[in-house]
Amino acid sequence: MQEILTESLIDLSARLRRRDVSARELMDAVLERIDATNDRLLAFVALRDREALLADARAADDRIARGEARALEGIPLGVKDLEHVAGLPNTEGSRLFEGRVSDHTEVHVARLEAAGAIVVGKTNAPEFGWTMAKALLGHERTLIGGVAQSGKWIQVVKRLARDTPVGDGNLLEDPAFRRRIAKLEMRHRAVNMVNLRTLAAAQLGQAPGAESSILKIVGTELYQEVTELTMDAMGHDALGWFDSPEDALPAAEKYVASQFNYLRACTIYGGSNEIQKNIVSKHILRLPTN
Repeated sequence: MQEILTESLIDLSARLRRRDVSARELMDAVLERIDATNDRLLAFVALRDREALLADARAADDRIARGEARALEGIPLGVKDLEHVAGLPNTEGSRLFEGRVSDHTEVHVARLEAAGAIVVGKTNAPEFGWTMAKALLGHERTLIGGVAQSGKWIQVVKRLARDTPVGDGNLLEDPAFRRRIAKLEMRHRAVNMVNLRTLAAAQLGQAPGAESSILKIVGTELYQEVTELTMDAMGHDALGWFDSPEDALPAAEKYVASQFNYLRACTIYGGSNEIQKNIVSKHILRLPTN
């Protein structure tokens, strides 16, 4: 059954649902592979109890048989030894934390388990790998906040509104529309100040902290709202696309709709905004984690 370990997640899930292969057979194959290679690869640093894993696999088979399979039902999962999983070691790849056992499971791991995945054990990681990753992610999240881009989009929407006739004037003269622009401009100025403080700290050699999560949250939400307002200003032209005919709409507006759709994802990539709120609650507000 080792050949099933080379299949994609999508194909493997489909085979489990068709019952071409059972979750028990898949788990057996995974454990056999670990037994055969782990002394050489050192991929896993801790495994859950084998009987518990097989019991979870049988339970997954039962749910599949009843037609109650969840999205990841029966899929084995390895978790980096940088994340907490209740009952398993959490050393962050360091001997300093040897023997430390987690008393809780990280939210994102718990969500995978709730979707049917079966945590097999903890996989190897460089010492304090997550600490290094968080430093890099801090810079990335500050960038994803898109503060400068939001400012440019505000200028774009003001130009579009100025060129869009409404009655005897233009859209920019409409009080309700001007109010929407003013609110976005005020929020942009506030977010920009936080961004400048973060950049100033970086120039002094300080790594971004939890404030990068705040920038990710408020920046991406602002980014989305600005592009939504741009779409509103374009009216029926917002139905255009970057490959629309030359005379369909001005060249500067062809990218707006595709960018609007793409930016629906900016609150997800780079660490979803839900995860960022968890970081803020833990490291800034000092709220309990459980």
